[in-house]
Amino acid sequence: MCGAKAKTSSSNRQKTLKKITKNSTLEEIAFIVCSEFSSIGKTIVLTGGSAATVYAPEAYQSRDLDFMIRFANTGSRSIELLTSMGYKVGPSATYFHNESPITLDFIAGEIMVGETHIGSWNTLQKGAQLLHILHPEDSVCDRLASYLYWNDISALSAAAGIIRNNIVDLKKIKNWLETEGAPVDQTMKRLESLTQNPRKST
Repeated sequence: MCGAKAKTSSSNRQKTLKKITKNSTLEEIAFIVCSEFSSIGKTIVLTGGSAATVYAPEAYQSRDLDFMIRFANTGSRSIELLTSMGYKVGPSATYFHNESPITLDFIAGEIMVGETHIGSWNTLQKGAQLLHILHPEDSVCDRLASYLYWNDISALSAAAGIIRNNIVDLKKIKNWLETEGAPVDQTMKRLESLTQNPRKST
């Protein structure tokens, strides 16, 4: 009886599985993947440039999805789930889809933005789907980390785009900069300038 229930549950999930196609947007895929992992009791959180794309698509376009997760092993339900969605693992543990050019990366460990540990996240809802994602403030700081530590100018533009499109507590941004030992006034002035005079970044 238990086996029959498990089979029925798996069958029902396959019926409701939203198909990923070559035309699926990054945000659509993020919602699908996160929702499917949630359906098997696993929480994955969208980070990096892909989170910035969700919050500010006109300012930054990522071509891959960066999720935080822990896989038990290569034979786990996580791998089986990805296979059912059309993904196969490639070099450097990146997952490639048989139709969509958007790849998936799963990063093991705690969520870190610079040297700061992130213990909570935002959850967006779209109908029956959900997406766990960095809070807008943490996404801004994540992009600022790329700018400050790797001189990624596009990341600075993405950070400004997130501020422009969302309700963001700038005090939290300043506190993070101070904690990281970064130039607070200089960085905030650059952010303010780009927020008022947007420049599209790819």
